[in-house]
Amino acid sequence: LAGEEVTGVDFLKSQNSRLHHTDAYNIKNLVVRRGQAFQIQLSFSRDLKSSDKLALRFGIGK
Repeated sequence: LAGEEVTGVDFLKSQNSRLHHTDAYNIKNLVVRRGQAFQIQLSFSRDLKSSDKLALRFGIGK
């Protein structure tokens, strides 16, 4: 996906918080449990094609 841009990231906080039993936490950011899967929804500047190759890199902290 060279040259394409991510136009939105939705951490699906309500859904993930409920599944990770962190929905009672009164904080702004999503909290997930280590080792448990979670979902995010990405929006791109164009529709993806089946021939597109996508690489994601995640980091935590600063």
